[in-house]
Amino acid sequence: KSSLMQPEAAHVFLRHCFVAPTVPDRLQLNPTDDGRYTNHSSSPNTQACEDPSQGTVATRDIAAGEELTCDYRVFANPGWYKEICELYGVLPTDEVARKYS
Repeated sequence: KSSLMQPEAAHVFLRHCFVAPTVPDRLQLNPTDDGRYTNHSSSPNTQACEDPSQGTVATRDIAAGEELTCDYRVFANPGWYKEICELYGVLPTDEVARKYS
């Protein structure tokens, strides 16, 4: 267990990660781009492109200063991802979507 991240660092790290539905075997990370600030909404103003490497697109005009949102319900939540989240006390994206929808 010495190779595990410190809980505080892992918590921050995992909050900026997701599992794309088209690539369910790897964790996607937004460490430096503004996507890491995108929050969940059941009426989002952005959506992911089919190819996760292409980022996101607006689903409508977005006003200056408006919060960027996406629908976390579209992300994959495989068992391995949920186990990592549970280990570090982070809600997986499906639980965030349920809690904040």
